[in-house]
Amino acid sequence: MSRTKYKHLFQPIQLGKTLFRNYNPDIAGKNIVIMGGGLVGLELGIFLAEKECNITIVEMAPGTVATPPPVEGTSNRMSGIMDIPLGFPLVHGVALKEQLKSLSNMKVCASTKAVEVIDEGLIVEDVNGKRTIKADTIIYAIGQKPLREEALALSDCAPEFYQVGDCVIPKDIYEATSTAYQAAIDIGRF
Repeated sequence: MSRTKYKHLFQPIQLGKTLFRNYNPDIAGKNIVIMGGGLVGLELGIFLAEKECNITIVEMAPGTVATPPPVEGTSNRMSGIMDIPLGFPLVHGVALKEQLKSLSNMKVCASTKAVEVIDEGLIVEDVNGKRTIKADTIIYAIGQKPLREEALALSDCAPEFYQVGDCVIPKDIYEATSTAYQAAIDIGRF
């Protein structure tokens, strides 16, 4: 990846400090690509779109929490409702979907893979092949993979060992606190 001249590839923590607290259009530029169509990517995109930036969300999955892929044989309104996992932010997704409708300067590219960051923007690949999305800023809001082996390496350090949060499966704060609560309740019971 060519990053020598590309100044603004933000990581989530740096992004929060730079854009959310002290939003400065001179830093972000007008055209912003957000890699990741989860809650963080969509909410940040909406925030920046409301600040009159042109936003493109790039998501590898066939849909986002706000734009789930239709399931054959169902209406778009209730598409796949029975297949939604426990803890899925359904109501939040519906609210985001409504906000997206009012933002003509925000586009979601589902089933699109980020291939390379270049000086001009982001090279992506979808069913039509590779193309470049021009961007002043590219924001990384992609989910993480659990580090199961690293977590298990600590299992002999205490009489009881529980895995919670992202070392089990990257999800959201609700899932992390629920599993942590259950682990705390179970301490000493078995």
